[in-house]
Amino acid sequence: MEVKSSLFTTKLEELKKLSNLMSQTNTVFLGDSEKHTTTIDKKWTYYINNLGFRNIHPREIKEDAIGIFGCSNIFGVGVEDHLICSTLLQKEFPKKTILNFGVMGASTTHIAKLFLIATQLFKIKTAFFSLPAPHRILMINDDQYYNLHPGTNSPIGKDGLEKRRNQYYQSVSEKTCLMNYLDMVDHIILTGKAFDVDVYFSSYDPIVNSVLIKNYNYNYMTTPMPTNNNAADNRHPCYLCHKNYAITMKERLLNV
Repeated sequence: MEVKSSLFTTKLEELKKLSNLMSQTNTVFLGDSEKHTTTIDKKWTYYINNLGFRNIHPREIKEDAIGIFGCSNIFGVGVEDHLICSTLLQKEFPKKTILNFGVMGASTTHIAKLFLIATQLFKIKTAFFSLPAPHRILMINDDQYYNLHPGTNSPIGKDGLEKRRNQYYQSVSEKTCLMNYLDMVDHIILTGKAFDVDVYFSSYDPIVNSVLIKNYNYNYMTTPMPTNNNAADNRHPCYLCHKNYAITMKERLLNV
């Protein structure tokens, strides 16, 4: 991608900071799916592009690109490149550019920030959001971004951040947490309006999905990605879930 100004350079670097923190250009991760009937090849790899996201980044972004945003489910942990939802949707719409912005462990705040930057860098016309559970936090510490899951074994627990956040969640109600969550969804909607991007939401978390349905009209909603633990890591949705979500996105695009 050709960058023509310092302003865009800054935004591009910010996007890279927010991409997968464990990823580097062209990094290859071996996967072994020999014991998993939901995958096809016995040996496979993840391909991470130069921006830190999943799959090869296209040299030219076509008009009316489609961005898919979410956490590790959208990234496709445990699922091969050619079987994740973005690749499957690309096959259905070869004349469009499909961009996978899935980030492992991402919070809704993280996703909203990614979306704001991505809409300024790329010609995105439609964006699909598979939103995570409400308790995740995007932390910034020493100019570094961290995805924090309170209550889990965090690599930054030594800094006291997880303890602090656990105390926060013990002091606020579930309703307050969900209201803060909806503020981020509103932020995404306003960003979409500002950049003329059609946005669609769902969540694999049943409580969040119910809240989204109650607070937003049908024009913003899609069916969630189905979930199971049958990917090669035994923790994430398998390729059949990605296939179903690709069908959901296709139907929405064809019925706009």
